[in-house]
Amino acid sequence: MTAWMLARASGFTAYIALAIAAITGLLLSSKYMGKKASRSLTLVHEATSIAGVILIFVHAWAILNDSFFEFTLGTLLVPGLSPYAPLWVGVGVIAGYLSTVVVASFYLRKKIGPRTWRRIHYSTPVAFAAMTAHGIGAGSDSANVFAAGLYSSVTVVVVVLLGYRIVASAAGRKVKAERKAAAVARVASRQGSVVKG
Repeated sequence: MTAWMLARASGFTAYIALAIAAITGLLLSSKYMGKKASRSLTLVHEATSIAGVILIFVHAWAILNDSFFEFTLGTLLVPGLSPYAPLWVGVGVIAGYLSTVVVASFYLRKKIGPRTWRRIHYSTPVAFAAMTAHGIGAGSDSANVFAAGLYSSVTVVVVVLLGYRIVASAAGRKVKAERKAAAVARVASRQGSVVKG
């Protein structure tokens, strides 16, 4: 029973840590915060991301050591092979893999470059959606008021921030394109006046 309690506790705390990481990441990427706040948020973002992935491993270890279900390393690591809720556990496994890759990219940023690093981070909403679906679909406490409130409130915050990030990014691209077009027009105008002169 102790392993099952640890599995539940580590699952919830991993979700909370990774939700905080997703929220702070969205705040940082949307440039919504000032520079001083961004430094603090970056520390929170990295710390909660690392803590979340460590807790995923604790969650998996606890499930392997629980005697109620017969999990093996293979049934836990390969999506769809779980003896319990194979779809939802598989979705959780995928979320765990994605989260681990995103966190590992913090330390590989110089080697992989900022463009690849950013592309890897674009998988974060997918990982967040997958871990939420995993918690709801496979979690034994999903009907609990605390769990339902946690999943719904965090999802609303992430969706709102992601929507803001997408809109702000599109607006930023539009402004850049307008500035570039204006600069090209100025250069063309100058070249035209030089030719005439």
